[in-house]
Formats: sequence, C-alpha cells, structure tokens
Amino acid sequence: MRKLWAHSLLLLLFSIAGVVPILADGGELVEVNAFGGGSFFRREEFKLMPGAQATRLKLISGGLVGLRVTENIGDYWSLEQTWGIYGANNVRFSNAPGVRNGTASFSNRLRQFQFNVVRHLTPRDSWIRPFFTAGLGANWHSPTQEAKLAALDPVNPLFGAMGPVRLGLSTRPAFNYGGGIKAKISPNFGFRFDIRGLASPGPTFGIPRLGSQDPRRPYLFLPKNTALNGTQITGGISFYFGETGPKLTHEFTVPPSIEGVTAICPGETATLRLPARDTLAGHKARYRWTVNGQDANNNNSDFRFTAPQKSGDYTIAVHVEDEAQSADKAEMRATKRNPAQPADRTATLHVKEYKNPTATCEAGQKDLRRGETTSVSVTAKGSECSGQMSYRWSASEGSVSGGATGQYDSTGVAFDQSITDREQRKNITLTATVNDEKGGTASCAVNVTVRHKVPVAERRIDKPTQLDDIIFSAGSARVNNCGKRILADELYPLMTRNRDYNIWLIGHIDAKESPKAARRGRRTAKASQLDRERVLNTAAFLSAGKETCKDIELSRIKVDWVGTDQTSEFKPRFCETSTREKKGQAIRSRDPHAKNQRVEIWLVPQGTTPPTAAKAIKDAPVSDIRAKGCPK
Repeated sequence: MRKLWAHSLLLLLFSIAGVVPILADGGELVEVNAFGGGSFFRREEFKLMPGAQATRLKLISGGLVGLRVTENIGDYWSLEQTWGIYGANNVRFSNAPGVRNGTASFSNRLRQFQFNVVRHLTPRDSWIRPFFTAGLGANWHSPTQEAKLAALDPVNPLFGAMGPVRLGLSTRPAFNYGGGIKAKISPNFGFRFDIRGLASPGPTFGIPRLGSQDPRRPYLFLPKNTALNGTQITGGISFYFGETGPKLTHEFTVPPSIEGVTAICPGETATLRLPARDTLAGHKARYRWTVNGQDANNNNSDFRFTAPQKSGDYTIAVHVEDEAQSADKAEMRATKRNPAQPADRTATLHVKEYKNPTATCEAGQKDLRRGETTSVSVTAKGSECSGQMSYRWSASEGSVSGGATGQYDSTGVAFDQSITDREQRKNITLTATVNDEKGGTASCAVNVTVRHKVPVAERRIDKPTQLDDIIFSAGSARVNNCGKRILADELYPLMTRNRDYNIWLIGHIDAKESPKAARRGRRTAKASQLDRERVLNTAAFLSAGKETCKDIELSRIKVDWVGTDQTSEFKPRFCETSTREKKGQAIRSRDPHAKNQRVEIWLVPQGTTPPTAAKAIKDAPVSDIRAKGCPK
C-alpha cells in the first residue's frame, strides 16, 4: 500500500512540475486539474441459489485522488481525460453462502480512466464556468496484497469453507456523467468542483465458482451481469496555460486634456485634438464637439476651429464614447468584462483682439536745398495679431525709398528756371503706407521744404565784389557748417574757375565781444584777437587741402581785421534749420547781434582798386594759418 501511495504522489508532483514552467504565459487552451474526493457506491444484491437469501456486494465508500487534463477545442466545448490514480473502496460480502457467518471483507483499490466531452455554459476566457460532462472509460478493481494472501491462506482462508481463492484484478468498462463548476482566481490558477454519476458492470475480482458443483448445495461466485452504480464527488486546484491566440483585453483611454493652442487671432484656424485609444480593432471613438454649448457638427478626434472677428474666450467641449461595431465574440466578451466609460473634456480658447495699425512719420531734416538728402522713418504700432508690417513710401516730388527707415532725395524737385533773382521754396509731402498681415493699413505724412536759387550765367567780374558774410556764434571763432557750405559751394568754384581773382577776408566783432566786455567776465575768449582768429580759421578752411578743407593758394588770400567797425554793407547768410550744427553753433536771424559777428568775403580781380572796408590789408600769415590745420 505504501508503494501505491508513493507512486500516486510522484505522478501528481511530476504533472504539476511539468505545468508550472509554462504558466507564466497565462492560458485558456489546456487545463490540468489535480483533485481529491470520494466515491460512493450503491449496494448490489444477487441470488446465487434458488430460494436462497440474496447475497449482497458492497464497495465501501472511500477517498480518491487523481488528475484531469482538459483541452479547450472551442469557446464552449472541451475534451477531457481523467486518471483516478488511487481510490480506496474495500469490498464486503453479506449473506454469502458457505462463508463463515455469511460475511467476508477484503481491501480493494480503485483506479479509473475516463475520456469525456465537456460542454461549458460560459466562454473559455470567463472567470466562472459551469459545465456538463459525459464520457466512457474503464475501472480497475484491484484487491490488495494482504487481501490476496488472506484469500489463499490454506489454514484459515478468507472465504472459510469455500476454500482458498486466488483474488485478481477486475477490469470493467465504465460510463460517467455529471457536471460541475470552474472558478479562476488568476489567469493561471483556479478551483474546480465535480459531481458525477458512475455506472459499470460489477467487478468479479477473479473469484471462480466456489463450493459444491451441486446446485442444491452452498456455493459462491460473482455473476458477470451485475451492475455497479455510484456517485463521485471531487474538488481540486487547476492550472491554466496555452492560448489559442492573443488574449483580448478592452481598454478605452481618453487623454486628460484637449491638445492644441490656447490663443489665436481672428480669422486664424486652430486644430484641437483628443485622440482616444481603444485596444479593440472593431471599436472606434465617437465624438461630439461643441463651441459655447452649440453643436459643431464634428465627430472626429480632430476639430478645426476658425476664430471669429469678435475677441474673447470660447469654450470648446467634447463628449467622447466608445462605439462598438464588431460582431466578434471575443471582442464582445472583452468589452463586457471592461466596458468603456464615456468622457467629457473642456478647453478654453482665447481669441485675441485685432486693431488696425497706426503710423507716425518723421524726417531727419525738414529744410533742404535741392539735391540734398535726408533720412525718413515711420513708426508703426499694431495689435498682437497684426503680424509683420510692410512699408511703402511715396513723395509728391523727388524720390524716397526704404522701409521702416528710408531716405528722401530732393534732386528731382522742379523749380521755375526763369526766376533767378530770389530763392524758391517748395513744400514736399512724404507719405508712408503701412500694411499688416491681416490686411489692415495705416498711413502718415511728413512735410519737408526744398529750397533752390536758380544760378545765373556767370559774368566776368571786373571790380571787387562782396559775397555773403560768414556769420559766427557769439564769442566763437569756429567756422560753423553754414559758413563752410558758403565757402565750399559758392566761393571755391569761383576761385578755381578764375585764377586771376584774389580773396579778401575782413574780420569783425560785435560790441559785446569788445575787450571791455570781456574784462567784465562775459566772455572767456580774448576779444582783442577774436576778429583776427575768425579770419585765420576761414583762411585755413580754404587752404588746408585735406579732409573737408579746400586747397586755394594762400598767396591769393589777403586778410584784415577791424574790430567793431561795421563800415561795409551787411550781407548775412543764416542757414537756420537747413543745416545741422553742433551744439551752441547754430545762429538765428532774430539775434540782432549776429550780423556783426562776421567775416566779409570779397572777390577782387588782380590789379583793381581794393574795397574801402579794408583798413590795413595784408598778406595772409602763412605760419599761423598752417598751424591751424583743417579746422573742425
């Protein structure tokens, strides 16, 4: 008996050990069930002799252990093999003829094999699976060794007066039917409970006809046409492994928020997305988008929103739910196990405010002589949605070009060529047009004045001629930009064309620049030399021959300085705003003292009578003038 228990336990352990390494994959294809339980048989009665009391055969109820292997060939149908490895069902005879006290008992072991068809009530991937089953097999009734020895005992045989008996294995076909329930506790493990009815011909144990051959005397044997019926109740643990294909799981995932921009400008289009994901191919997400509660007629994961002209916040909402369109049973079961939950998501999209741009124009100089240029600029302001600005310039006369900054050229401004006795002026309008990316436009204008004096045909000068005076700022001997323009643009061309002309420069000061005024602390310059310095700086500009200075020979320049004497006619030239000056060098015509702060310029043909304005005309002091270089 110990050997039988050991072999049964080893078989069970080897079966479990073979299953465990492949359990990690999970499974629904094959099930291995190790079970234990009990077999309960009805008492059978049969008459061995006419008129005799019925002999009773009873297999005592006992325990059973075994192993089942189930192959799931479909969602609901399976094939199953059952091995009853060890069962203890001892045998008891009652009213047995010829046996001492009419009773005989011996130990018996039951082994079984069953091949069944199983019909489940739920699919194979279900956690709870009730089932019905039926099948054929065989029962092996095997007396124990102790029983066999007792039956062969020649002194006191088991069957008494019937004599020694050689008990043996009895193999009988069997039919079983019943049902049960399977319950998974994890993808790989579960429990199983069965209750089955058993039916088979009764065992004979190899007992021959015992006793007298005379049918009128007692004898004992087991008829072959008896029936054995019983019930078997088992329960155990099951191992599941091997899948027929990927196990379907249903997951419907909706992102936590709507994807996309949060602010756009009027007229722009933004794409908002909510890409829900479903693990089942036969499912898709159904969307319903709304804008401020109004249906947007869109059932896709992407929603294109075109911003209206009205600025403000717009509430974009979407309701998404799983839409099952598959008739596949596996997908339907996966959906039933984990149904999708509808979801709602909301986002706020801000439409920015748009305003037409504004523009302001400026000109670097607003008083020009024809042919001069000036910088121009336009400052444009737009809203957050204006985008990049583009610029276009136009001029009523002349030419202008550029973008946010540009340049105006007055060369093309037309004047009346017949007017030569005075300077002409024209107001020119410079207009800038600004456009933004939304089609908005703005314009601005700035006016500049262009002056021009039509030159007269040059005639031969045969006597001293006084040109425009060079005017100096109070207390200063520096030739300012206005004075340099007169010397460079008007005097120098005459001197280069007429080589027989000399230049006489006569310096003056105003009474407030006199030595007496200087002693009162009103000026720091030496007033007694201011008229002389003005003459020398003028001569240096005309003769230095480098940088911006001209290259007239000093031998052609005569000089004098007469202090506050103002005998000669005043011929002041005020450039006002037409020429940009350094700080403190600009001179205004409204200053009554300015005309006295001058250097007279005389163009004197050689050999003519000198002008009366000169008191003590002399050659230019070369060393003093050269020492000044090119005055700045």
